Amino acid sequence: MKKQVKDYVQTCDLCWKSTTQRHQPYGHLQPIETPLTPWTHIAWDFVTGLPQSTDHTHTSYDAILVITNKKSKGAIFEPWKENWGAEELAAVFQRAVYRKHGLPEHIISDRGTQFNNQF
Repeated sequence: MKKQVKDYVQTCDLCWKSTTQRHQPYGHLQPIETPLTPWTHIAWDFVTGLPQSTDHTHTSYDAILVITNKKSKGAIFEPWKENWGAEELAAVFQRAVYRKHGLPEHIISDRGTQFNNQF
């Protein structure tokens, strides 16, 4: 019975029109302008779900942090653990990006505002 009601509601035009949407309307993608100088605009993302691997210090990792320079499209690949958070990201960022290239003007991430604020 529950499945029949669900199927009916999903196909009912009046039900769709009277149901309140619980998300913001979808918008157009905003293109990212190419910056004038390298390492002023970066993006980072995480490649997760990888098998465990260890480095020369016998530390085990299961993900990769990819930091991309939006000017040259160059990238930095850093070993990562899925359970790490913003504090570990700050340490890796300082070592891999800030020390070599300085502080970027813009950082693009899909991790959400709460994660970015903690960073």
